[in-house]
Amino acid sequence: LSDGRLLSGGWDKTVRAWQGDAQVAMMAGHEIAVNAVAGLESGDIASGSGDQTIGIWRDGKKLRSLAAKNVVRALCSCGGALLASAGNDGVVRIWDTEAGKQLAERTVAGSYVLSLARCAETGEVAAGTASGQVLILAMEGTSLREVERLQHCGEVYGLAFLANGDLAAACGDSSCVIWSRSGPRA
Repeated sequence: LSDGRLLSGGWDKTVRAWQGDAQVAMMAGHEIAVNAVAGLESGDIASGSGDQTIGIWRDGKKLRSLAAKNVVRALCSCGGALLASAGNDGVVRIWDTEAGKQLAERTVAGSYVLSLARCAETGEVAAGTASGQVLILAMEGTSLREVERLQHCGEVYGLAFLANGDLAAACGDSSCVIWSRSGPRA
């Protein structure tokens, strides 16, 4: 989070906030393990669970629960009150966490989407799948448009956009792949 706290979710169905090595908050309210957590620009916390819900938390209390329609595997903040989620059904969804409603969705895979990341520069969202694909999506009003599809051999467990706009992917074949749109770095 912007205040230096670290978030974690666990099999014990809780979300925890940490400052250094000290736990500063614990939030309980999911029925199954918490698979993903994300901090929102407002300071609120989002948690995604196997119970097919997304919890929105403020000051240690649950504000609302969003019906995610499937097991949630990944979350990422998309600026302001917007949040991206993805899970076992291969669908990326965009939510307005303040209004508590879904704004957009796009099916990107036939099975699990394991990771999400947002590029601050372009606003694009990257989704990493169990089949080794990374999809780059652009938010356009109430829809998500596929911009690019990248293929790798291993499951894509983690994604992060770097400061220069390149995309790093942590993969199930023990590799870390960097994709670049910059000719000199490619």
